[in-house]
Amino acid sequence: MVFNSLAFALFLPIVFLLYWRIRCRSAQNVLLLAASYVFYGWWDWRFLSLIIFTTASTYLLALPERRKRLCLATNIVLNLSVLGIFKYYNFFSSSLMRALGYLGINADWPLLDVLLPVGISFYTFQAISYSVDVYRGKTAPCRRPVDFAAFVAFFPQLVAGPIERAADMLPQFARERRFSTAEATEGARRILWGLFKKCVVADSMAFWVDFAFENTAIYAHSWAEYVVVAIAVVGFTFQLYGDFSGYCDIARGSAQLFGFRLSDNFLYPYFARNAVEFWRRWHRTLMRWFTDYVYIPLGGSRRGNRYLHVFVVFLLSGLWHGATFTFVTWGILCFIWYALSVAVGCHKYSPETDPLGSRRDLPKMAFTTMCWTATLFAFRADNMHNLMRVVECAAIPFLIIAAAIVGCAWVLARIPVRGRTLAIIAVAAIAIILLLTPYAPQVSMYLLNRWTFVMGGVMLAVEWRGRHHSFALQQMPRRRWLRRACDIMLFYIVLTAFFAGEEAFIYFQF
Repeated sequence: MVFNSLAFALFLPIVFLLYWRIRCRSAQNVLLLAASYVFYGWWDWRFLSLIIFTTASTYLLALPERRKRLCLATNIVLNLSVLGIFKYYNFFSSSLMRALGYLGINADWPLLDVLLPVGISFYTFQAISYSVDVYRGKTAPCRRPVDFAAFVAFFPQLVAGPIERAADMLPQFARERRFSTAEATEGARRILWGLFKKCVVADSMAFWVDFAFENTAIYAHSWAEYVVVAIAVVGFTFQLYGDFSGYCDIARGSAQLFGFRLSDNFLYPYFARNAVEFWRRWHRTLMRWFTDYVYIPLGGSRRGNRYLHVFVVFLLSGLWHGATFTFVTWGILCFIWYALSVAVGCHKYSPETDPLGSRRDLPKMAFTTMCWTATLFAFRADNMHNLMRVVECAAIPFLIIAAAIVGCAWVLARIPVRGRTLAIIAVAAIAIILLLTPYAPQVSMYLLNRWTFVMGGVMLAVEWRGRHHSFALQQMPRRRWLRRACDIMLFYIVLTAFFAGEEAFIYFQF
């Protein structure tokens, strides 16, 4: 079951109404657990056995007071074995067979023909973090099996995060919850904004990005087609952010409807001014997981080679996203970008305490976003051959486009910007695109069809205005009647896009 489906549109209100009809906390948790299993089993009920196994083994091995280290090691091995068999066995087996073939050794053993269970990386990491935190004494072992099972399988964040910590979530399952109209209203608005980012921005981008990567990148022969591929990479930047941050907004809003608070997984990463700040804002719960359970145990910045530890983190992050050489390449590129930023003096950054960027920082933000976009060549490519072909076609046009975007950001940072100025700039941009039509119809069609990039610009503009809050619409607009009017308009736009098609979330494959 996906958030942008009719099934979920019926499922969520039913569970919501039943949940608040129940006054007993334990019964509410039982209902959430049952609903979560229905939600997850909607794809394939057989995969429920995996999440039940992960839940049971993690719960039982965290209880013993003796031999804690042995129990921890056993649980980590069990969880990583399940993840390794389903996600990494074929990748490492085929790679090893290929390497042995180069050495003249004929190795041929069977590969697994199984589907990757949805969200297995997320709930596995969540279970491992619980085991480690119990071992370290940071959280007490949960004595209520239903509460723990509901924590692992909580349906709003089950299949694509955020990756929550037991210390943050288990107390929420243990306390009494009372319905709050203000919380429910904010949760509904958060869901609406998430659906806008997913259905209107990401899904409309998906068609053109897929077209460019899967067709033009293979058969491109003219400069106009090369430009289309470069624009597709920029479009994928919008698609990926709209898709994943939209999912997280829907997840957090859905959890809020039931009286739960999930972690902020995205804090406006495209307004970061360097790589260090970017990785404090992008997929924060995953980076926090790698920091606490990989980077610091390796020695962090206090012991050993800091850059080696960072390299291990980004390499594992690439493998976590997918068992292919393109994701390994993406992880290495992210490490190079991060290491260069640290080398030139970018300091540690905390989104909670350090000041946000202003309009004067627009060139830095644009440059950072374009650097991130450059790494997405590898993230989006289907295989290494496709990656090489995309780079061959689009590298030079992409550099020109990136330079133009940074240049425009530099101009906007230094001229007084008002509504009239922005309108003139938008009209001028559309006019230039229309003038290109006789010479590059592919480029004009790509930029104007379905107003995909316009909606992406609207998303960034709204988030820029609301960047001081947890989500963009939290305090926008300020007047209540105008806020309701905007909600109705947004709901209509989302509803129109909702029935245009149902696209799976990108991060479901991880």
